[in-house]
Amino acid sequence: MKSFLETFLGARFNRALWAMLGSLLLAGCLGDPVPFPDAGEVKHVDGQICMVVEPGEKVMHYWLLKTPGYHGEKWHRNVNLSWPDTCFSTQDMEPTVPYTLFYVVGRGNNQSKRRVDVVIDHHQQAVTVDGQ
Repeated sequence: MKSFLETFLGARFNRALWAMLGSLLLAGCLGDPVPFPDAGEVKHVDGQICMVVEPGEKVMHYWLLKTPGYHGEKWHRNVNLSWPDTCFSTQDMEPTVPYTLFYVVGRGNNQSKRRVDVVIDHHQQAVTVDGQ
């Protein structure tokens, strides 16, 4: 048999938990889930998307996600890439589907979190939507 305290707190906790979960489901996620404030830049080279970086900069991590919803496509950590080796194939990307490319660029102790929105056309050509 439950004590008064267990019964009282259990019922209140269950109501509060369900109210909180319901509020989260109704409200959804607010704001940008991944804060990458700097504009990125890409170039289309021979069926590949290349992240543009300056001499001395290295791409440390990158993520290519379908938008909206940020569904994972390519996830690469600790890649340490310099220009012109900052490219990946567009072959697996769906035409006319918007993607967001997030990438972290480092130079010494400084890091820049960049973001660019990209769409691939029916000819596998990259079209940059915007850099922010």
